[in-house]
Amino acid sequence: MVVTIPNELNQRLIKICKDGFPYEVCGYLLGEVDRAADGLITTYSITEIFPVKNINEVNPKRMFNINPLDFVKAEEAAKKKSISLLGVYHSHPDEDSYASSTDNAYCQIDMCALIYSIKQNKFNEVKAFMPKIDKNNKDSLFFEETKFKIL
Repeated sequence: MVVTIPNELNQRLIKICKDGFPYEVCGYLLGEVDRAADGLITTYSITEIFPVKNINEVNPKRMFNINPLDFVKAEEAAKKKSISLLGVYHSHPDEDSYASSTDNAYCQIDMCALIYSIKQNKFNEVKAFMPKIDKNNKDSLFFEETKFKIL
């Protein structure tokens, strides 16, 4: 499993995350997927982003929430371009890039994630994550770090 993104788009996401500091920013990742013969996704190829507003009013420096209507708008934008909604991106201000318990709670099948670490308003790192079924609880998913290539 690998997630790919063009360098220009990655640089744009870094700027968006830095501009939103010290708050978490978020949005959707759009593009194409490649699947193996068994139907499993082998590559998420990100070609576009769909930024949205973090509507979390309780603790927007540590959590993000997305208006459900933004999901519908992102899906419509992807369909118009004959691509797919692949997942979400968000930032972790003054934290490393990792899948938090909150991130895992919102994990969805076939939806990847990019998490950008911005420390003291400077880009630190970005990591890609893919959903995985919890072996101890087959009804539960979590994000597992996966290969990430900047093209």
